Amino acid sequence: MIKELIKSIGFKKKNIAIRYQSRHSHTKLVADVIATNLKNKAKPITTKLNKCDILYLGGGTYYGKIDKELKTFINNLDSKKVKEVVLFATSGIQSIALRQMSELLSRKGIKVNRRKLVVRMGLKSHWLFKHKLSNRQIDKIDNFVRKVNNEK
Repeated sequence: MIKELIKSIGFKKKNIAIRYQSRHSHTKLVADVIATNLKNKAKPITTKLNKCDILYLGGGTYYGKIDKELKTFINNLDSKKVKEVVLFATSGIQSIALRQMSELLSRKGIKVNRRKLVVRMGLKSHWLFKHKLSNRQIDKIDNFVRKVNNEK
């Protein structure tokens, strides 16, 4: 009965995908927290992407640029398969990855959500120190996902 009611008012569950590019597991950590919030699974950009309403897409900044694999992934995205992208990035100091990803997606005609997330990775979360996010970082990610979901 509930399914029929939902169908009758035109409510459709959003098809959400989460993809990340991560050299040192930092962006994977963030993607996994996002996935937990969305009761979904984060997958690397090397995993096939099916049609989706919302794509959470993340990557890092390496020497002032996004990774070549991430750039290729974005350039190969089909605007007919992805309705909207929510961007997130990890960074030690610079946060230009979001701008670079946003520009590439806009050129392809893919909508980029106005909300974006940068998680600065300090020394405590560095790969030498066992790849951990602080409670503060996790709270920031949780709040980000909550705000994005409240817009829909």
